[in-house]
Amino acid sequence: MNTQEIQSHTEFLASVDLLSAMTRIDIERLAQSAQSRLLAFGDTVCTASEVAAGLFIVKSGSAPIAGVLAPGERLKQRGLIFAATPASDFICGTLQLAAGMNLHVFTTGRGTPYGLAPVPVIKVATRSELARRWHDLMDVNAGTIADGTASISEVGWELFRLILDVASGTKLTCAERWKLHNALVLFNPAPVT
Repeated sequence: MNTQEIQSHTEFLASVDLLSAMTRIDIERLAQSAQSRLLAFGDTVCTASEVAAGLFIVKSGSAPIAGVLAPGERLKQRGLIFAATPASDFICGTLQLAAGMNLHVFTTGRGTPYGLAPVPVIKVATRSELARRWHDLMDVNAGTIADGTASISEVGWELFRLILDVASGTKLTCAERWKLHNALVLFNPAPVT
């Protein structure tokens, strides 16, 4: 990426309200990182141009992004942190572990069989059909929002209570119950689809 492209991406990212709490250096790191790889946000995969267009902000809610982590960089601050990791679920999870993640909320629309031995993984189905089909692998059915049978608030509180129960050790996730643990992966030798 040349200096002019970095400057262009940096200017755009600096103009986005949710990123206003980020330092200029964080925004420059985000712009440089975005150009060099596909980025993953839950089950959304973005190209550098989509990130530069602000697509990733949709999944961040209303909290300002407090910082940016490079792949494998250790977490050093509180707040909503943007982890610029590769697009593969398994690589992304490994690098988030390296950053200090201690509980993973994983959204899926396809039902990726995913779990990590070092930390609990709460699987959130984004479609009710998936939650019904794989009821023993999904912890939360967020598809009820799209179905109109639950509100965003209701599902949000369900997820929040589950996070507290899992973090306190009073409840196991489906992945923990079934001992579904993927290997830690730092790179993918095959194309990511």
